[in-house]
Amino acid sequence: MATNLWLSPHGFWYFRKVNLLPSGKRKETRKSLRTRCKRTAKEQVIKLLTCDQSSSSASTPAHLSQCNPPSLPVNITPDYLSAHLERYLVVKAKRCCERELLTIGRYIRRYITYLRQDEKADATSSATASSFLDSLTVAVPTKNKHASKIGWLDKRSDIEINNPFSQLKEKHPVASQEQRKAYSLAQAQLLIEQSSEFDEWKRWDVLLGRYTGMRCNEICQLHRDDIVQVEGIWCVSFNQDHDYKRLKTACSKRILPLPVHLPNQFNVDDFQRFVMSREGRLFPEATIYKGNCAQYFGKWFNRWRKKHHLPEFHSLRHLVATELKQAGQPEQFAAAILGHSHKNISFGRYGKSIPPKRLQNSMKAIAVSSVT
Repeated sequence: MATNLWLSPHGFWYFRKVNLLPSGKRKETRKSLRTRCKRTAKEQVIKLLTCDQSSSSASTPAHLSQCNPPSLPVNITPDYLSAHLERYLVVKAKRCCERELLTIGRYIRRYITYLRQDEKADATSSATASSFLDSLTVAVPTKNKHASKIGWLDKRSDIEINNPFSQLKEKHPVASQEQRKAYSLAQAQLLIEQSSEFDEWKRWDVLLGRYTGMRCNEICQLHRDDIVQVEGIWCVSFNQDHDYKRLKTACSKRILPLPVHLPNQFNVDDFQRFVMSREGRLFPEATIYKGNCAQYFGKWFNRWRKKHHLPEFHSLRHLVATELKQAGQPEQFAAAILGHSHKNISFGRYGKSIPPKRLQNSMKAIAVSSVT
């Protein structure tokens, strides 16, 4: 019976049947048992095999139809996708913020609407998927986001579907390192000078972004308890210890030392006094909107920086990455500071976290020109 059970990568059990064709070739047939419970799957397989032995027919589809297995949709219709989408969004809501959930739903519903316009359109066809992407009047990165979000097709159905969007992502015409401009040192210096006129919480938000490379949402969702001392070094802990917190990736969870090498630009003692004056969130003024803590600050900063002809806030992160790269810091150290994954299996899977003391030495490459 074990040979008749097959577990899909998505956790569903399948009934597996191998037939020998007259030509001598082997043909394998699979039908979903629509369960993730192995015990239930075994019970269904026993019924199918019992029915198989008592039947005079040798055709697998006939056996399955006689035993009344769970019925499967023959055609992937827009209504079928809509029903699966709602179930998918319920599950996804536990893993991402509300704004991301709305984006996923909007992109997939856009594809479903496109399918409804043509009754003959095949939802699982690469040709249909390609035509849909071509119909979008958006930039290449946004098209690729559509392909990524709608690629849920092969994960959310109980039948095997090849993802029609899997090979349709376009290469951006601009090199990845050129797609978003980094702050120049002169621009960063102007920003720091101007930040002295900001409200205190906004000024610390900018200073943390400039001298640590933190993401905007990572800063805005910080809690007082996230400022911790590790091995005698004051650090920032990135975690999901509160319901409102979100990490972009698993590698975003990290311990990052504060920049003690910049006492004139980022005074750790002053920051500690600011932290002690707060209760709960460090930046409660950055109101949470649809699960995102940076919505208010981001909009305000965009309005301000356009008046001063400066890049967006995230470009500070690119400046920090550039400084680490130009200083010759090892990639695994830069990845640990910025919260990036490391593709090399030796460092990515087997290599553990880097101690704060080692990261602190690497962070001395940040804004080094401001010190001299």
